Amino acid sequence: MIILLSAEGAPASGPNTARRPVARPMGRTIAALALLTALSATAFAASKVTVHIEGDIAPECAINGAQSAVGFPLDFGDITKPGSKTLAVTVNCNAPFQYGLEAQFGAMTNVSAAEAPNGFVAVVNYDVAIYIPTDGPAISDRCAGENLRAGQVRCRFSNSGDSIALGSQALLTITWNPQRGVPLTGNFVDRLTIMVAASL
Repeated sequence: MIILLSAEGAPASGPNTARRPVARPMGRTIAALALLTALSATAFAASKVTVHIEGDIAPECAINGAQSAVGFPLDFGDITKPGSKTLAVTVNCNAPFQYGLEAQFGAMTNVSAAEAPNGFVAVVNYDVAIYIPTDGPAISDRCAGENLRAGQVRCRFSNSGDSIALGSQALLTITWNPQRGVPLTGNFVDRLTIMVAASL
């Protein structure tokens, strides 16, 4: 295909001189356009790198509270009458978890008394109730202290299932009722240990 281009210019040497059309080949124009296209594609060419990112969070469980050198202090005061005390602690478990309880004696015990005379007792039994909120169903268990004696634990403890506890306030309530006699004068003690661990 030939494209005819025309333009006005100065007349030739004679009045009858006719203007002749100028023809230019189309091939050069196409080649120029192709070159410009190739240059544009080169200018905007890009490469990419895909970065795979990952991380891990280890399962952790902890109990926090007003702990002293000997543990969480919980003073019952006068135990000659029925009563109860509640201890609040914070449970942090970022994974499903289980817990356990264990007592040194399994009862409030007067360790300074070798034997109690008739009508008196050197031990006062208690029950333990524990409540741990989670982001699902709460854990709520109860067990007699005598079934928590170290090495002889006979209570079955619930676990959190698929739930976790982040900053949950757990409540440990201990209830006592001296029914077998009058507690001896002196200091009655026991040590109760609470354990939490991820169950993964």
